[in-house]
Amino acid sequence: MKNILFTLILFVFSYTIYGQAANEAQRIYEANAGDYCGTHFDETMEARLDRNLRIMRKEGFTRNTSTWTYVPITLWLVGNDNGSNKYSKTEALTRLCELNEMYHSLNVHFYLSEDGIRDDLNNTAWNTGGSGQNGVMSWLNRTPNAVNAYIVQTAVSGTTVVCGYYTPAQDVVIVASGCFGFNSTTLQHEAGHFFSLPHTFSGWEGQNYSCGTQVAPINEHVDGTYCETEGDRFCDTGPDYLSDRWTCNGNGQSSCQHIDPAGVAFFPEGWNAMSYSNDFCVTGFSNEQSTAMQVDLDERGNLINPTFDYQAIGTNPVLSIPAEGSTNVPYDYAYLYWSAPANATSYVLEINRNSNFSNSQVVEELCLNTNEYYTSSLAPNTTYYWRVKPYNVGYTCSAWSARGTFTTNSFAVGTQEVAGLNGFEIMPNPVVTGNDIILNIEMNEAKEVDAKLFSIDGRLITSKTLNL
Repeated sequence: MKNILFTLILFVFSYTIYGQAANEAQRIYEANAGDYCGTHFDETMEARLDRNLRIMRKEGFTRNTSTWTYVPITLWLVGNDNGSNKYSKTEALTRLCELNEMYHSLNVHFYLSEDGIRDDLNNTAWNTGGSGQNGVMSWLNRTPNAVNAYIVQTAVSGTTVVCGYYTPAQDVVIVASGCFGFNSTTLQHEAGHFFSLPHTFSGWEGQNYSCGTQVAPINEHVDGTYCETEGDRFCDTGPDYLSDRWTCNGNGQSSCQHIDPAGVAFFPEGWNAMSYSNDFCVTGFSNEQSTAMQVDLDERGNLINPTFDYQAIGTNPVLSIPAEGSTNVPYDYAYLYWSAPANATSYVLEINRNSNFSNSQVVEELCLNTNEYYTSSLAPNTTYYWRVKPYNVGYTCSAWSARGTFTTNSFAVGTQEVAGLNGFEIMPNPVVTGNDIILNIEMNEAKEVDAKLFSIDGRLITSKTLNL
């Protein structure tokens, strides 16, 4: 005798994103790439910086700290021809949150453009630093009037493998996925270049400063001499002669003693996003840098959206179905449902075999535009853990919901293997509380069957033996 099991389901539309960015891959990439920025501060960028500094200093521009500037951004997740080696969409949402955390002090907030996060750009050459990465890729695929950032497997500036770079010719940012993980500030750094900022050690690129050596007279001094004409040309960032990656000490400074032209010894500060201090040292930008970026934004004009309606998400979803600890969830037709917090328009859903949600045990990790989902990719008699994170185009910083747990049963809901069964339907659909359920079954041969009816959370409602 064959078992025929039925479940009541709600159909949802969703799109699924696969892939995880591993911290170990990030470490290896940064080691091989030298963790360098590949931005070349050319004449175009020098002209923009000149203009911005002139407006700041000669025209008396004052940054408005009482209002917010909203800037659209598109994150392009580039993959190989077959769609492999692509950065995770859900991880990209977290990186956008981290970008906004650093730019918060500038009163600048990035929100997802009309293209949002695009994960349909599959070209192996572009993804691995081959022909077209710095040019054709962005000319053919870009969102107008927005910041365009491309996350690739390997970023190549010229012929050098780097962590990321801004290219003024295309006016886009390209970041290697290996330098786009937790606590990485590569995108924050390259966005600074996008808004005209040079490195704090500008003029020292490619040179190796010998610690404890006094530099030539025409360099920025600790007391501010030449601060408007040498280095990064900002007087509140301090001199910096280190053009190689360095780790800050317990005081947040370099351990390499510098000596300025006047013989004054100092240690460069590691907090500035445009320096080459390691990521965990970095906290943001100086006041003058922030003002220069605001001038650049105002001059760009088309990037600013004065009508954007920013709405934060204040609460986390509550997981409802399956009920916590359910032990009879259909493994091949599991239905998941959670509450919809105010202002949430989309959700990240993760189903994992590990209670700590380890990357190696991910079953499904996807983005949804609805607060329900059904899956047929689970195994029978297995315990799973799941959680949900809400977001909208302007707010991607929500925390995960509380962890949910359920266990699948061993019964298959599908009917495709039942010989003689042509089809079935349940009426009414949806069902009405207190009313009878009518089950119509079409058979092309006589058969005695067991029919079991389950609720969407896996509870057995009724079981009957039927002669059909």
